[in-house]
Amino acid sequence: MRNAIFILFFAAIPVAGWAHDHHDMEQMESAPAIPSDSLHHLDVPLTDQHGKTFRLADEHAPATLLTMFYGDCQIACPIILESVKRTIDALPAAQRNQARALLISLNPGIDTPAKLDQLAKSHGMPMSRYRFAVARNDEQTRQLAAALG
Repeated sequence: MRNAIFILFFAAIPVAGWAHDHHDMEQMESAPAIPSDSLHHLDVPLTDQHGKTFRLADEHAPATLLTMFYGDCQIACPIILESVKRTIDALPAAQRNQARALLISLNPGIDTPAKLDQLAKSHGMPMSRYRFAVARNDEQTRQLAAALG
């Protein structure tokens, strides 16, 4: 099975993944290797809206829509969030149930996990499908933005 990360408003980059059944060693051995230019190799810790730390490599959905935004933006960023929702909602049911969205803040000094949680709730974006996250600092945020182009 292939995993893919799609970057909304930046570029679409297919990313090979590994098998979802981590207990089946035979299936894991036959899974394709992650390409060397995959975003899964970017070792930037992120914190989600519930305070859980993770890395891009931890995202195992068959398809992940990824975008960056400013949580305190009142003009363009709400449009981005709603575009993400519309994109996910437009998928056929079977694909929609396997798709996830990862929304990464461009403003680690302002967008705390608590603020991201409030933002997700105000836009009706449950964590079962939409994960809001923030890097620890501006340098890591710039590293993510540069990797996304």
